[in-house]
Amino acid sequence: MHIINECSIIIYLVEFCVGRNMQIEIGQHKGKTIMTLVLKEPSYIQWILEQSNATGDLLKIRNEVGRLLEIFDSKPILSKCCGRQCKNKSVKFTGYVGNPFLIYEWCDECDPYDAGASFGRLVEMNNYQQALNYVEFYCGGSKKSCKEVIRHMALAKGLPKISRKAEVEKFFTT
Repeated sequence: MHIINECSIIIYLVEFCVGRNMQIEIGQHKGKTIMTLVLKEPSYIQWILEQSNATGDLLKIRNEVGRLLEIFDSKPILSKCCGRQCKNKSVKFTGYVGNPFLIYEWCDECDPYDAGASFGRLVEMNNYQQALNYVEFYCGGSKKSCKEVIRHMALAKGLPKISRKAEVEKFFTT
């Protein structure tokens, strides 16, 4: 039993280390890291997540996507609340129905409708998957809209505006 446990730990560590820089090795995204795709190609990430019967390499990619989304979702929002004269920490995003370019950050105390939002026109988003659902169900589902919403969220969570490989890795590892 002792040897099996040590082997399991070694296998886990190897997969974890490889996963940090996991790249796509086939198709149109060949050579791109999963980290980069999570931030810049959310429509592709959605497709990966929909592959519930994945096996082999696709299963490894799907698992890595899941790990990275947990990191993305756990990152705090660094931008301030959009409430009038509010200085509280933002904890959620809202997006207008039909317009993925109007994304705002809010604390738990401020009501976006009190700040002037059109009643019934906002969708709250707390994580990556909710953002993809917002785009799909309320904004027409375009790839451009997915990219815009995820980029806005990532920037609000600390991704630099100009983000190359090193900045993307830092975003997911700190």
